[in-house]
Amino acid sequence: MVLGRYRLVEAIGHLRGTSLWHGHDEHFDRPVSIRLAPLDSPITSQLRSAAQRASSVDDEHASRLLDIANDRALDALVIVTEFSKGLTLADILVIERGRPLSTVDAVTIAHEVALLLVDTHARGVYHGSITPDCVVVTLTGEVRLSGLEVDEVLNNYSLEHDRALADVHSVGAILYAGLTGQWPDPIDELETAGSDFARQGVTLRPSQVATGVPPDLDELVARTLQPPFAPEVSERFTSMKDVEAALAEWTVAASSAVSQSARPSLRGTRRGRRLKGMGIALGVLMALSMVGLALALGVGSEPLVKPKPLTSPTAVKPSPTK
Repeated sequence: MVLGRYRLVEAIGHLRGTSLWHGHDEHFDRPVSIRLAPLDSPITSQLRSAAQRASSVDDEHASRLLDIANDRALDALVIVTEFSKGLTLADILVIERGRPLSTVDAVTIAHEVALLLVDTHARGVYHGSITPDCVVVTLTGEVRLSGLEVDEVLNNYSLEHDRALADVHSVGAILYAGLTGQWPDPIDELETAGSDFARQGVTLRPSQVATGVPPDLDELVARTLQPPFAPEVSERFTSMKDVEAALAEWTVAASSAVSQSARPSLRGTRRGRRLKGMGIALGVLMALSMVGLALALGVGSEPLVKPKPLTSPTAVKPSPTK
């Protein structure tokens, strides 16, 4: 038991001297994720600052920080976040075996993440290190993002790392993965077809990897990924607002092609949107027990979830240092 209320259930990973655990909040009877960092670790102060910055974000599409405090019995910093019952994008790519998602689902996942990041960037909060394991599709088809600020520290990026552009790149990578079934960056854990190209430092356009990619989305991805494609792309996205606007514009245009009814702008709105076309992945999600989902899939996911309503105020303040 850490901080007097969180039970460590099972260790699921280690990174830069820290350990990640499945845990259980005994006070509110809910699953949580728990990151432990030794107090004498050189990165612990960075992790604390990163977690505190991320705790300012109160959005149902981001993992919420529940506690940031020292546990003197363990001599460790404890960072507690929500745990979600769902599939990460990494899980989905493995389950789909390299098959693309529906175009609408691919755009929706990328757009949901972009909408969240527009808000966090305005607060000065970034992710900077999005991988397929950070993007979660819940049982009800909602999209959530884990690891704001903290993952960048854990992945040891240099001080020259441009976090805003890294997030722009990542939204393009999410869209790329949805359109092609492949993640465009070299991530060894993914065993999807074509990942060898990324390991060799080669990034093909989505249309060169999968059939039926709309030309405007092909260009949108090319304008988003950093480092860039070949010089044929003249105007690159440099802000999350521009990326989100382009995704919203495509969504409205696609909706109008199906129906000529009134088309309210989707920009800045996402509540109530659900992914429905992801048949295989969501079918597996429904069939699997939510307890131990990452173990069942064997991909080391770190999903997060919106917990039961608290009796305390919505904004959860970090516990005082013990």
